Amino acid sequence: MEAVAEHAVRQFFATDPQAPGVGLRGHLAALHRMMVERPELFTVTVELDLRARRDPTIAAVMAQFEAGWRAVLAATLSGTVADPDRAAELVIATVKGVRLLPELAEDVFDALAELLVGVDRRPESGFPDSESEVRYR
Repeated sequence: MEAVAEHAVRQFFATDPQAPGVGLRGHLAALHRMMVERPELFTVTVELDLRARRDPTIAAVMAQFEAGWRAVLAATLSGTVADPDRAAELVIATVKGVRLLPELAEDVFDALAELLVGVDRRPESGFPDSESEVRYR
């Protein structure tokens, strides 16, 4: 079971918000894509979080992963929000909650990004053609 937990959490390393040009919006967009493309991964993480409450080995794996995620988020949000540690907790709680309602993820993640880092209407190239192109940037 420990190997399953480690394998599952490693899948999220590709969503690193500190990668060049990613930031919080890119991180949330990557998580949303993963929810759409790989919903079973999020089902596994929900099950692992529940199992961690009664299995110390799984709890240790999940705690280590979450501590790393928390630190990366706080570093990413440093200089952007007044309290990056609290903001990181908000992001983690939001992602964990929306795993159970993935159909809401896009709107919830968009609102979270707007709350924490503001509205960014700069598209990657040119101006957005529609409001939907503004999301997560």
